[in-house]
Amino acid sequence: MTLLGEYTLDNFQFFIPSSLKISSHLKQQCPGSKNFRKNCVPVIYSEDFKNTLGVLRLPLHHVLSPEYFGHTLEDLNWLYKNKEFLIPSEQMGLRVVIQPPLLKFIIITQKQGSEQYHIEFSSSKNVLAQKNLMALHLKYLDFRDLILKLKPYVNSHAGSIVDYSTEQAPIEKEYIKYSAIPVHQYSFNLSKFKYLVDFLQHNRTKINVPVLSYNSTMAPSEEASASILKFGRTLSSFLNGKPLCRVQIFFMVSHPNFKKSMESKVVTSGDTVDQKATDDIFFEIKIEDFLNMFYTYNEKFGPLYLW
Repeated sequence: MTLLGEYTLDNFQFFIPSSLKISSHLKQQCPGSKNFRKNCVPVIYSEDFKNTLGVLRLPLHHVLSPEYFGHTLEDLNWLYKNKEFLIPSEQMGLRVVIQPPLLKFIIITQKQGSEQYHIEFSSSKNVLAQKNLMALHLKYLDFRDLILKLKPYVNSHAGSIVDYSTEQAPIEKEYIKYSAIPVHQYSFNLSKFKYLVDFLQHNRTKINVPVLSYNSTMAPSEEASASILKFGRTLSSFLNGKPLCRVQIFFMVSHPNFKKSMESKVVTSGDTVDQKATDDIFFEIKIEDFLNMFYTYNEKFGPLYLW
């Protein structure tokens, strides 16, 4: 296994499926009205505000209060003002390794021993939350570095057929364009999110922290659907009403036929809960598929970069 690169993510989101018992307990602490508390979806969220918005802190409202997971504002380096939490810039990492024919993306939740995310709540009507388990944004220059490092490992463009489509972004009310390929496997060990573990321990909740796993080689159940990786380009957020015009590359681990389950044994179609801990939060795809996904996006939607 060879390390290709390590990068700082602009943005990371992990939507905790509502079928997990953890989700129910988190929603009991959800801020806002009764109606919002009933419909909210817990999200592990991280954003490098310094890079995306040019600020060191950002005021956020629908955030799990530190007292609910055994922490204080001081030890998290948070501030509280005008009924909002001022969250410092967060820098989750992405480590990319290669073991032909597979490419592995590993999520790094800490930097210098400090957790680089917070837990917040989003409306369950969120279009992306209904289909995606995880989303991350990478700087364009970092993505270009990754593509250049990958080229020596590819002899042909053979691979899976690449799909492409558009879908509505939940907040910006714009449509995002993406290409998509099959995910070979993933393993999301939720115990790597220390604040989730702290929450359960602080509230004396007797729930094992699960590992959400998927493997395309396993025989799927009759309800199962294959997991895909969506890929595309966005512009980073607005500052003082003006777009920053920084290109970001997004990846979304998704289930097109996302179905809520009444049992925690099946989280989404094709998804299972495994109590056997793994060391990493990761997803794997085939190298040829990854490059085909890139080429297809360029062909169907135009070049990724802006000059």
